[in-house]
Amino acid sequence: KLQQTQIRQQIAHLAAKLEPDSPCPVCGSTSHPHPALVVDEPLVSEAALKQADQERQKAAARKTMVETQLANLETQLKTAKAKIAQARQAFTEHWQEQAKLIAGVADKTGILQQLTALKTLAATNEHQLTEAQTEHAALQVALKRVTRPSLPVRQKFSNAKLV
Repeated sequence: KLQQTQIRQQIAHLAAKLEPDSPCPVCGSTSHPHPALVVDEPLVSEAALKQADQERQKAAARKTMVETQLANLETQLKTAKAKIAQARQAFTEHWQEQAKLIAGVADKTGILQQLTALKTLAATNEHQLTEAQTEHAALQVALKRVTRPSLPVRQKFSNAKLV
């Protein structure tokens, strides 16, 4: 924009110096039907143009640097997203393994409870068996007493057979 302003100013400056029937310093024509109008803008110096060009170059360099940084950040973001996806997958797999282990522990806990109940039942049955055996032995002793005739009764039976 500054360069365009400077060009307009130079044209207006040259047009202001035109004289009728004198050759134009730009095109050499002696007729000047539409000379440029004087521009009412502040004059643009070469130094201002150079400074503006330097600032444009700096801005272009900053733009390139920012674009490079953006590309690097996009790459880092892509890498981070991939790592997050991998971590999520690893977590899911680990969680599933833990769930299986917990289910296994629950199964083992159930089996352990069943085993404890069976041991209790076995102890109860063993106790009942011991009591039954003791009672059976006592009943056999009682049965032998009842079925074995006393000595006087035996003698009576022995004598009775002889008759």
